[in-house]
Amino acid sequence: MTCQSSIKNLLKQNQAPMADRPFEINVIVFPVAERKRMTVTADMGIDKFRSELVSTHAWAQYSLRLLFRGQILIDSRTIGEYGVQEDDTVCFLLPQHILSRFIVP
Repeated sequence: MTCQSSIKNLLKQNQAPMADRPFEINVIVFPVAERKRMTVTADMGIDKFRSELVSTHAWAQYSLRLLFRGQILIDSRTIGEYGVQEDDTVCFLLPQHILSRFIVP
């Protein structure tokens, strides 16, 4: 075994799997420009992520859209499948019937 392969093996043993390692991301709620920081893992489902976001608000989960790099995040996938990493920003879009509460005539 070479010195280089020994170092690689040592690094692998000391590293937790990326899917289990928590990291923080930014969330911006549009159009109210509310900003949040959330701790997630790569293996967290989008459905769980969405439910944690709406737990502090009285909004129905199914009516909200999550966007990352121009893609709508689908509930059956995970954070990691979209390539979301530490300090990335996910956009949380409020639907039209909720937006009307924020618009002053």
